Amino acid sequence: MKLVADVDSIMSNLNALSAEVEEYQSAVNNFKGASIDCSLEEVKSDIESFKNSISEDLNKLKTSSEDYKELVDDCCTEYKANEEKVQSIDIEKMAEIITNNIDVTVDYQGNAASSLTGLPSTQLIEPVIYKAKKTVEKYKDRNIADLSNDEFLEYIGAAAQLDYQKSGILPSVTMAQAICESAWGNSSIGNNLFGIKCGSGWTGKRVSCRTKEQSSGGRYYSITADFRDYDSVVEGIGDHSDLLNSDWYASVRKACDSNDAYEACRQLKACGYATSHSYANTLISIIEDNDLTKYDPPKKES
Repeated sequence: MKLVADVDSIMSNLNALSAEVEEYQSAVNNFKGASIDCSLEEVKSDIESFKNSISEDLNKLKTSSEDYKELVDDCCTEYKANEEKVQSIDIEKMAEIITNNIDVTVDYQGNAASSLTGLPSTQLIEPVIYKAKKTVEKYKDRNIADLSNDEFLEYIGAAAQLDYQKSGILPSVTMAQAICESAWGNSSIGNNLFGIKCGSGWTGKRVSCRTKEQSSGGRYYSITADFRDYDSVVEGIGDHSDLLNSDWYASVRKACDSNDAYEACRQLKACGYATSHSYANTLISIIEDNDLTKYDPPKKES
């Protein structure tokens, strides 16, 4: 039985092998009968054409690369030349020329310089404010009592303009009060140009001195009072603006928001800033006599 099984297995394998041989033979015959569409010479020609095409592309790329390098070199040369020109510009001098030729009554916000180039943005946007900073820097170490009236106006005007950017209190109002309360800096109490008394909540430096008051009936009398003192005039102006921005002086701030310096003066008196019956008129006269509204921003057209 085993022998028969082995013979059957061998025969089965032979049959399978015979079938595979026939498939191979058929494949060989098909290959022999197949036609080749191109000759070896044609293949060589195609390869050569491809090589030439690649060579042309490489040459174009090399030429473009050289042109690009030349363009880059030209740009670098031009940039270096411009850089040297820019570095040679005296920024401080240019800013000074621009700011000194801007009419503060017309262009408080510095719009005239908006199209200029070559200045840092902080100097370009608001040259009047830039000029004010330079002015404050010039006078910061001077004794306020030693300044002439013109110098006092220049200093306080610049400081008031800078303060306005933060407080919204009109520079003309700040300046008029400083002139009135300190007699052009000659009677300032330390760096307190506004005669601001200490009050119960004040914890800073103070100076005690005599001052005149006016009663409701018009009688003048003298008292001794404690007044606030500051490390600088600029600090005193800032504290003065903080006071006018308090709820007590809301009507003053409202007038400043409307760019109405005269109404702000009247509201200062109405809110009790000073006991003098003529306080508002005095401030308004100071503004008119010294043309202080030129330090204010231009009024918006309705």
